[in-house]
Amino acid sequence: MMAWLKGDCDPIGVSVATERMQRLLKTILNVVCGNDKRTRHLMDGDDARIAAYKLVFFTTPSEYRRLASAIRDELKSRFPDADAELRRRYIQFALYWADSIHSPVDLDHNLTRVEWHGESILTDGEIEAEREQLLSLLSWMQEQDTKTAVEVLDYLRQYAFNVNSVKGENLFRAWALKWEAENGEDPFGTLENYIKHRAALFARGNYYVEQYFARRAGKTITQFFNDYSEQADDCRKLGSLGGTTNPVIATLGEDDIPRKWAPVRRRIAEQQIKDGLDDEWAGTTFTEEVVVNAMLGQRPVFLLEGLGRVAFQLRTDKHEDLEYLLNEAPEIYMRLCRRLKPVDEILLEDADELYHRLSKGRIGQSNNHFKVSVTGLVGLKVLREFNAGNNKYGVRLYTNATVTHDLSQIAASVDAEIEGMMRYKQKTGEQLAEEITEGGSVVTSMMGRYLDAMREERLEIILNAIDEPLRSEVKSKLKKGATLDDPVLKDERVLAELRSKGIEFNPDEEEQAIKDLPTLITKMAVIYAVRKYGWQVGNRILSASKRNFEQNTDLENEVRYSTDFGDIQALSIGREYKPNEEPLKGFDWETAMPVEDENNRWWRVYKAILRMYPDGEKHLQFGGFKPEEWMERRYNKATWQQFTDKWWFNCKRARMCVELLQGKYDGQKGFEEFAEGYYGHLGKLAVEKAREFLCAFFNPDERKEHGWDW
Repeated sequence: MMAWLKGDCDPIGVSVATERMQRLLKTILNVVCGNDKRTRHLMDGDDARIAAYKLVFFTTPSEYRRLASAIRDELKSRFPDADAELRRRYIQFALYWADSIHSPVDLDHNLTRVEWHGESILTDGEIEAEREQLLSLLSWMQEQDTKTAVEVLDYLRQYAFNVNSVKGENLFRAWALKWEAENGEDPFGTLENYIKHRAALFARGNYYVEQYFARRAGKTITQFFNDYSEQADDCRKLGSLGGTTNPVIATLGEDDIPRKWAPVRRRIAEQQIKDGLDDEWAGTTFTEEVVVNAMLGQRPVFLLEGLGRVAFQLRTDKHEDLEYLLNEAPEIYMRLCRRLKPVDEILLEDADELYHRLSKGRIGQSNNHFKVSVTGLVGLKVLREFNAGNNKYGVRLYTNATVTHDLSQIAASVDAEIEGMMRYKQKTGEQLAEEITEGGSVVTSMMGRYLDAMREERLEIILNAIDEPLRSEVKSKLKKGATLDDPVLKDERVLAELRSKGIEFNPDEEEQAIKDLPTLITKMAVIYAVRKYGWQVGNRILSASKRNFEQNTDLENEVRYSTDFGDIQALSIGREYKPNEEPLKGFDWETAMPVEDENNRWWRVYKAILRMYPDGEKHLQFGGFKPEEWMERRYNKATWQQFTDKWWFNCKRARMCVELLQGKYDGQKGFEEFAEGYYGHLGKLAVEKAREFLCAFFNPDERKEHGWDW
């Protein structure tokens, strides 16, 4: 252990007004330095952001005014004599701190919250001065140690450009490229540029930022969620109030940033070997690490406001195993609580009574949802039992109903969740989170996956109606993922043959109907839930798996939750946010159906779907498909299979990490085998990713012992 880690990081010649202020200063510095044992179980860099959280979210404006200058002075007095590792920590902390001070959303979560602090909030002038001071501090740090600053910036560049690589884009990458093109400077060239380019993204005017403040002003109910385990901290600064993950996402982080997750895999593998644990234990533990990493990004929001939940996907291969689901989830929950409790202790230590009062009932509680695969009656029972708190600990487990695509699944999931939570209320006499906050359990409308499957089904209907040899010709010309308005399908020969068989096919109209179908049923589901249970408790709907940004704007101020992947987030650039002042316009609240009017877009979609599918009516009824039929639907089978395959891939990777420690992949041939097994699905990138992973998994001497000369 380095010398600076042995003792407390006591302030050097810097004093603040009271003993409590002095203790706050000392605690923050100890966490930054890595001296607080309560952060040892977390990932590299987490202590820096926790220290920044304590300063930005858990000090009053008056306390912040006294602490901020003292901390800057302390950092400047220590930095010159610190070693490279400690300097890296100081830089990371200063970046997290500066990022939040440049985020109007983060400031609104505490330092400019009038409801909590009245006239003592930070003024615009004070905020601007703080920003200048922090930029000056970062510039000074880079002048003092250019090498360490560049290493930090290189990692941040890799993080911004590689996250969400499977989709090929994310908001922070797209914004960095835009900023560079407009300013003629590298956004990752200096620490100051890094903060400046992000500050421009976090500023008022950004779509998500404006949506956040519209919700705060009571102009919308919709909350933005981040649909990824990475960038939870970044997205919070834009207004994100929660997150969603699944088995696919749990392993994508390793694809995007191997060096971030390799040390986690090693720690798990070592425990696996030591305690003789199986690969399924390791897969679950890795998922816990991924979710905790994301939950930390929303931890201040959860403690202070009761929002900021992040989804934990339960094993989809166990979707029919009621005993497993009911017994395993409470144990996972308690482990998550144990991981988060020390963080809460740090955040609230010596904090003003205000923060203890705001956090009451949530301290040490995990801010997760459990994603439950609603593939039949078992899934519905699990939703009821989790929300009712029927487990040996008597704790309520919040849920996110998933693998929920069609209207019947969504409606049944809403009923099951609310039935469970009402049982919990009756049993405990407690008010529900859904009654007193804008958070709680949710039901996902998996819009994009539903869209893809329904388009595929209609395409099959069209192709099967065409005779040979034209059918084979059309199939050969259609590319994977072809849309219904593909020029190949507009061939007059195709249209003429369909007409001759009495089949009406309008490519442009049908493609638009397919795009709008998931939005249509989501609107109907909202009306169903609100009519039955009211806006506050009933509207549990979360729109997800988007394929275009219109699936956001068309549901604005209608769904309470809306989660976006990075590629959809990137489409927000340059888009003006406008609150929807007439939510669910064009619908009959008695029937939840679109109003019959040819000028009503949603009525036209409704009619088109009835015409396009033999069972179209079932897709537009709340009980159209029975629970026993759900897994017969292609969208449910496809999603379940993908999630399950990724779960087993997670377990395969766990086994390979054990084998790494046991020497199975020693030497060049062993390395090639590892690269193919761990990253082969990435094609040409496999070798590069595997090398990055192993450089973080083993130190240089260990790599030599395993026969690798890099």
